[in-house]
Amino acid sequence: PVKLTEDHIASLDSLGFDWTQSTRTATPFEKRINELRLYKQKHGHVNVKRREDKSLAQFCASIKHAYRNIGKAGGIKLTHDRIASLDALGFVWPNTSSFG
Repeated sequence: PVKLTEDHIASLDSLGFDWTQSTRTATPFEKRINELRLYKQKHGHVNVKRREDKSLAQFCASIKHAYRNIGKAGGIKLTHDRIASLDALGFVWPNTSSFG
């Protein structure tokens, strides 16, 4: 952890820095789930096309990749809660029967 000097604290105070602890904000994953929920409301499905939303389509591709590689290091960590959130939206998972 970085220790702030008195000068640094004074400088931040002079800029109006808010020292109160902020409320919990959504994680990047939660934000993406909300974006996916909005996409579904608009389009009626969560099969995001790259031409419609390149970033959200990439997120969905990353989720599918993570699902195929559950238990391996790296990438997005898919917890039971995250899988349940995606299931609730009707997320289409890749067929993994051909995977080990």
